[in-house]
Amino acid sequence: MLFEDTDVTGQATNTQTRFTDTGQNLTGFDRDRLDSDDERTLKLREEQLDVQKDRVQTGEVKVHKDVVEEQESIYVPVSREEVYVERREVDNFDADAGEIGGDETIRVPIVEEKVEVTKRPVVTEELVIGKKEVQSTERVVENVKREEAHIETDDERDFDGKRDVLDNGRNDRF
Repeated sequence: MLFEDTDVTGQATNTQTRFTDTGQNLTGFDRDRLDSDDERTLKLREEQLDVQKDRVQTGEVKVHKDVVEEQESIYVPVSREEVYVERREVDNFDADAGEIGGDETIRVPIVEEKVEVTKRPVVTEELVIGKKEVQSTERVVENVKREEAHIETDDERDFDGKRDVLDNGRNDRF
């Protein structure tokens, strides 16, 4: 009987190992007897993880402005003028009194400061909005399947004992 190792694509490797059989059928092969020139193949398969990443939107950040109105009080110092009239008694009656009934008027301008409030917008701070990419590692655990060959014979030969060699180096011979 001829056993042939193949690579992942199913192509035969260059080395071959031959085992003779006493005519017993092997599990997994066609139940017909194999002639000495016939070859049969059994493909062993295993699952391998193929990881792909998709970019999905997980949220959104909105930044907007609201107008907030509040009352503000400030104290502004202002000045004003006041007119005072003071009456004094006169001791000297001899002073030049002038004519009675003459038109004599004193005008005193009075000035005061009035507060005028105007408003103007000013920039008090600036927001810088952006985004950055952060790398992290995510652990993915998944079960995978693999096919193994088990060789059974009617006599005492142990082909399964050689399986560890096959499992460790997939193209090694036993």
